[in-house]
Amino acid sequence: MPDWLLNAYFTYSRRPFSVTLQGRFIDSGVIDATRIDPSDPGYGPTLPNSTNDNHVASALYTNLFGTVDIPAFKDQQLQIFAVINNVFDKVPPFAPEGQYPTNPAYFDQIGRTYRLGARLQF
Repeated sequence: MPDWLLNAYFTYSRRPFSVTLQGRFIDSGVIDATRIDPSDPGYGPTLPNSTNDNHVASALYTNLFGTVDIPAFKDQQLQIFAVINNVFDKVPPFAPEGQYPTNPAYFDQIGRTYRLGARLQF
């Protein structure tokens, strides 16, 4: 699987609004560390550990979060929030994991999703 992961956030906040942009980068890697493909040294098509393609492409996911705080009753605070996960609807790379066509621990399985809600603090 990937060699490394990078998670970065940028937040702009000016009361009562807040917006956060998140970037999540998953580095390229291999499907199975015990196998080799034509790009690896020692590859031979007749070797039992050889495969046609053992690489997983990298992926970058972008998420967007926003909130607005609204004074409610007396000392209570109402917060409206919105989230867009996988803003650019990035399709995950092929990286078989059990019954999945890609590894759900690293890659987005669903595609773009939206969430809207409210929080009341009292």
